[in-house]
Amino acid sequence: PQFFIPIITLIRNGALNALSYKKELEVARTQDIDLSHFEENMNDFKDAFVETTVLPRRNLRQRLRKLIRQLIILRRSRRL
Repeated sequence: PQFFIPIITLIRNGALNALSYKKELEVARTQDIDLSHFEENMNDFKDAFVETTVLPRRNLRQRLRKLIRQLIILRRSRRL
């Protein structure tokens, strides 16, 4: 009987600590999920960036080469 209140207090404190650990664990889990979503979004952005910048740049180079070839052919035909 004389240790009843201290034992109840210890059990209560242990339960509160367990609850705080559970909350911290849940926060860590959500951060981990957010990180994986961030990585997925970053990869999607990289792919979209390549499609919108690198590929049109290649197409532009090819078109400029074709234009230069046609200009060379036109100059040759004028000389003749």
